[in-house]
Amino acid sequence: MNITSIGNVLASFVPLLSYYILNNKTFEIDYEKKDGDIYDLKLQAIHINTVTGFTPNQLEMVPGTNNVHYKLGGIDADIELDGSLKALFFIPLDAAGVKITNMTLDLMIEQTPGPDGIKFVIKDQSKVTFGSIDVKMKSKFL
Repeated sequence: MNITSIGNVLASFVPLLSYYILNNKTFEIDYEKKDGDIYDLKLQAIHINTVTGFTPNQLEMVPGTNNVHYKLGGIDADIELDGSLKALFFIPLDAAGVKITNMTLDLMIEQTPGPDGIKFVIKDQSKVTFGSIDVKMKSKFL
């Protein structure tokens, strides 16, 4: 299977798989982090209402290297958060939800030599960008 064929398969299956794996799903996180008197963060769960978009992706070999460049953009997500953040232990900064629009995953993947020849590593040049992030707060004052 060549790189163009793999790109076509990804273009078909990434949106379908994300619909079935992510939409209307809750992920239990149970994370807590404190930093003295500065902040107290507790995140119990994340509920993903919808993940949509997925503009045509780009998958290409980088000439002269063992690197594969994969770019997937146009991702929109509507997420609810179950948790709390308290700054200085008395300022509540609790978010109720997050709406992400036009997120792009831009990954550089390097094939590392191994006995099977199919081991890959995500390189440092990879990045995630956002068109916008809107945070809905639980407090009416924020």
